[in-house]
Amino acid sequence: MLELVFDDGTYRTCIHAYLDGELRPVYSKGAIPIYTWTVSTAFADAEELVVETKFLQTCFWTKLIFSETKDGKYKVQVYKERLHEDNPYIYLEAELVKTEKWTG
Repeated sequence: MLELVFDDGTYRTCIHAYLDGELRPVYSKGAIPIYTWTVSTAFADAEELVVETKFLQTCFWTKLIFSETKDGKYKVQVYKERLHEDNPYIYLEAELVKTEKWTG
């Protein structure tokens, strides 16, 4: 099981992604209070870690792709589904920065 914690100082969302492909409901808090349960799956190869997750109260999946850049930094690419035929995804990219060790 892979645990990802996203904390912007206001909201803390915890994703439990299982590497066996099985989807297990996990209680999560996010920016929208009525969305409280997520299911997630993950897989990895030599180049990247891919996590796919969604809140059970929605029909949209989010794909997070974690990888290392050539200069040794880490980045995440985010693909969020949306209802728009011409552009079905919101795409974001960010550099991961370690700020402190999270101890739970």
